[in-house]
Amino acid sequence: GEEEHTGESNPSQPQSTIIDVEVEQSNSLETDVHSLLALGVPLLKLEELYGRELARRFARTFVISDQETTKKILCVGAAVLARSPSSQKEALADPVFVDKLLASLKEDPDELLMDPLMLTALRDPVVLSTGFVVDRTTALNDLGKLRFSTCPFSRNKLRKTVYPLQILRQKAVEWRLKQLGTCLQLANMFVDAEHWEDAETVFQQAEVFLDIVGD
Repeated sequence: GEEEHTGESNPSQPQSTIIDVEVEQSNSLETDVHSLLALGVPLLKLEELYGRELARRFARTFVISDQETTKKILCVGAAVLARSPSSQKEALADPVFVDKLLASLKEDPDELLMDPLMLTALRDPVVLSTGFVVDRTTALNDLGKLRFSTCPFSRNKLRKTVYPLQILRQKAVEWRLKQLGTCLQLANMFVDAEHWEDAETVFQQAEVFLDIVGD
């Protein structure tokens, strides 16, 4: 008897393999884009390198990723919203993206601008006689006297004088001004999109930065 040949092949295995490869490539690209965003590469440049659709999609996943712990979420999220009306509409339709973006407004600055004792952002940094930097309110009480006689970090005895760090203070002010500018940018976007509660949240955080800068 002759064997019948239907002409049909079993494409399931090859197709599955193709899909697996595509998924692996996509995951690899996403990881690469996330790494570049964390490094500070502008979204505009990534659109040039990876294509607009891919770069924006991975920028959105960068913001909502639970694995992402960098200080770049606010910057990347604002860039996604600013790229185009369609990009903004798509991002604002994702409640997880919006929640992560709003939470990022309270991100701490870089370690250089943090009080290592209180773990809060520096406002008026001073250096102790042992060389360690803390905020003035951490080092001195309301009467302008040292709160401790020995250095909390080195245990060495402290001199009674602390020294202001004007350049570092200026950097702290510049960071808050940058955060304030981003807050106002986001607030305008939320108002335009009629996201009233989100806009109110941003305005409240902006007031915090404004009060500190005003000091």
